[in-house]
Amino acid sequence: MMPQLTEPLEQAARPQCTIEHARELLEALRAAYQSLPFAERSAVKSLVKQAQHKQMMREIDEERECFESLS
Repeated sequence: MMPQLTEPLEQAARPQCTIEHARELLEALRAAYQSLPFAERSAVKSLVKQAQHKQMMREIDEERECFESLS
């Protein structure tokens, strides 16, 4: 099964906020993260790694489905 675009490419490519606003959001997120105790920062890192792994497995499954549909 091939992935389908759900919105026009022009809309998908447009930024949703300005670079300056994104910079401010990232700075606030960084400050909030750094203010967490070590144990909570470790928990956040673990959750991010789990999400990355799930995303990677999803992408591998999608690629496998694509290749299987071609054979």
